[in-house]
Amino acid sequence: MRRFLIFIALLFSAAVFSMGNQPSGNAFIPAKLIDKEGKTHKVNSIVCDDRSYFSFKDGAVEVKVPFEKIKKIVVLSQKGDFLEVEVTFKDGNKRKFLISSDVSCSGVTAYGTVEATLQDLKEIQFLD
Repeated sequence: MRRFLIFIALLFSAAVFSMGNQPSGNAFIPAKLIDKEGKTHKVNSIVCDDRSYFSFKDGAVEVKVPFEKIKKIVVLSQKGDFLEVEVTFKDGNKRKFLISSDVSCSGVTAYGTVEATLQDLKEIQFLD
């Protein structure tokens, strides 16, 4: 019994530590996706690569930004396997980052599920 309790405690500790470097986030953020053709898709909630935050490349470091801090993202250009995006934060600040072009975003609409990679989109507006 004692070994079982130690095993459970170690398992719980491993789970807690493995989640420690993920930003907290609300998984139910509504958004408006504007695709390359200019068509708008309003989703009740959005997730990208099964997360509620983006991992941006900023120089040599990775920056994880929760969706609830972002007002909008505009795709500016493609640079190899990455996209240069301009992020407008809810506080009004803007910043350019690189992000993988194959990040897959999906969201539920009134008529079904919308799925797109970032390279298929011009803009994401968070409606929170």
